[in-house]
Amino acid sequence: MPLNIVEPNLEDVKPELRELYVKDAKSGKYRLDLSDLKTLIESHVSPIEKQLKLTHENERELALIVALRKVGIDPRYEALVMANIKDRVAIGTEDDKRVVRITAADGGMPMVGSGPNGLATLDDLMSETAERFPSMFKSTAPAGEGGKPNPKTAGHKVLTRSAFDELRPIERAEKMRDGYTIVDDQVDARSANRPQPKPGEKVITREAFDKLRPIERSHKILEEGYKIGD
Repeated sequence: MPLNIVEPNLEDVKPELRELYVKDAKSGKYRLDLSDLKTLIESHVSPIEKQLKLTHENERELALIVALRKVGIDPRYEALVMANIKDRVAIGTEDDKRVVRITAADGGMPMVGSGPNGLATLDDLMSETAERFPSMFKSTAPAGEGGKPNPKTAGHKVLTRSAFDELRPIERAEKMRDGYTIVDDQVDARSANRPQPKPGEKVITREAFDKLRPIERSHKILEEGYKIGD
């Protein structure tokens, strides 16, 4: 039999439980003594709430770390980028499923993206973050001039043709599913995005032009009609 908060009398209360009640002087009724309830909550419920909050925070940070590393975050800037975006991410439960909600960078409005109902996903947030902080991401493309990654391709996934050909069929499928772009071995990230020459137009890269002897350079430009591209 459950204990009622208020009893008109203690006749229906088991004798061993009657001492849990105190008589109200005004109404004459008996009320369950809840003076220890606050202590009970602080000693049992509060630690659980704190642990649950910590678990949610760890879940959010882990999701962000995985997403950032997926798009090539430079480990030196991981904590800094995390500090800039983590408050925009909330993870909750809807219809017994864990869902991620992301707010826009300029305020508390939901970020628009490619997810259900037009809302942003973690992938959308990563794309935006890579564009905002390109120097904090490592390019997965072949190294550019001087062996340095091209910041403009930070967060982009590029794979050389020779590396792609060495993969097993199932690995190739996985790379394509993950959004990799295949480029020629001698094409760096910058040239991969370079506009294609017009029909009949002759273009020589600056790198190839600089390797020519002076007389060869003159021949290419004056006699063969080549133009120098980036």
